[in-house]
Amino acid sequence: KGAKKAVRAALTEGTRVITSREGTIARNVLLAAAAAKLGLVDGKTAEAAYALGLIPLLQQVLDRTDIGSWNAMSSLVHRFSGAFMLALGPLVATYFTVSGEASLPSAIVYPVLLAALVNPLSGVLLVNRNLAQADMALLRQFATGYQGAVAAACHGLLLFSLPDNPLAIAAYLAFTMYHFVYAWGDSYLHTKRLVELQGEAATDRYDKSIALDQLPGGLQFPADVWDMWRRAPTTPGAGSPIENILWRALVHNTGEKEDRWTAAPSTVATAAVAWTVSLPATTYMLVALSYFAHGPEAVSQYVGGLDYNFQGILATMSLLASAQNNLGVFLMSLILHKKMPVPGVWALYGASWALFITYAASFATQHPTYLNDYLHFLSPFTPL
Repeated sequence: KGAKKAVRAALTEGTRVITSREGTIARNVLLAAAAAKLGLVDGKTAEAAYALGLIPLLQQVLDRTDIGSWNAMSSLVHRFSGAFMLALGPLVATYFTVSGEASLPSAIVYPVLLAALVNPLSGVLLVNRNLAQADMALLRQFATGYQGAVAAACHGLLLFSLPDNPLAIAAYLAFTMYHFVYAWGDSYLHTKRLVELQGEAATDRYDKSIALDQLPGGLQFPADVWDMWRRAPTTPGAGSPIENILWRALVHNTGEKEDRWTAAPSTVATAAVAWTVSLPATTYMLVALSYFAHGPEAVSQYVGGLDYNFQGILATMSLLASAQNNLGVFLMSLILHKKMPVPGVWALYGASWALFITYAASFATQHPTYLNDYLHFLSPFTPL
C-alpha cells in the first residue's frame, strides 16, 4: 500500500509539474528560442513556424488534462504518460532540427517512446471501464487511435534501436498487420456509410429524444453523450468492452444503436480522421515487413550509408505520429467530458496535422533524396 501511494503521489506531482504555469513558461521560452534560431539564424522558415505553432497548441491541450480520476492508477498513468509525451515529444523533435539533426540521446528518446507506448495501453483499460455503454462506432475510433499510437511508438523503438530479436520483429509485424486491417476497415465503414446516406446528415436519423447542440456550418452533436448512452439500448452483437475494442467493433457495424444512438456518426470529418489513421498504418506495416524481410544488418548498413541522419528523422517522426494519435483520442475525450467546444476540437486537430505535415515536409526540402530513400526503404522486395 505504501509503494502504491508513493507511485500515485509521484504520477500526480509529475503531471502537475508538466502542466503547471512554470512548466508552460519554460516550454514556451524554449520553443520561442528555437524558432528564433531556426528562422533568424538558420533561415529555416518552415521549422521556425513549426516551433512557434507548438506554443498555443500544446498550451490548449495540456491545460485540459484535469479529467478523469486522480485516484485510479490506470487514470493516473494514462494522464501522466500523455502529458509527458505531448510536452517532451515535440520538444525533442524541435531539438533535432535546431541541433542540425544531431544524433538523439537515448536517455531522452527511450523514455518519451515508452510513455507513448504506455499511454494508449492504459487508455484501453479506461475505455474498458468507462465506455461500456458506448456504441461500436465510437469504440472503433478509440481502438484505431490507440492502435496507431502503439504502432507509432514501436515503429520509433524499432528504428531507433534496430533490434536483432526475430521474435520481437515478427510480433511487431503481426501487430501492424492487425492495425492495418482495423484502420482501413474503419475508413471503409465510414466511407460506405457516407455513400449510403447520399448527403443526408447522419444526425437526422438520431432517436428523437436525443438533445443536439447546434454547431457552425449546420452540424450537430449530442448535447449529453453520457445521458444518451444511459437510455440507449444495448449494442446488438456486443460483448465485453475489451472484446468490442479488439474485434467486435470492426466486424459488427449495423443495428439500432449505431443508426440512432452513435456518438461517432459517419460524417466527412470522422471519415477524414479515419483516413489519417489508415495511411500511417500502411507505412508502419511496410516498415515492419521491410525490416523483417531484409534483416537488421542490411537495414543498419542502409541507414548508415546515407549522408544524413535518416534514422533520427524516422525516430522523431515516430514520436510525433504517436503524439498525433493520442492527441486525437484525447480530443475526443474532451468532447465527451465537455471540456472544449466541438469546433475548438476540430480546429486544434486540424492545426496539429498542419504542424505535423510542415515538420515532415521540411526534411524533403533539406534532403532532396529523402522521399526516394524512404520509399526505397518501405519496399520489402527491393534489395537495400
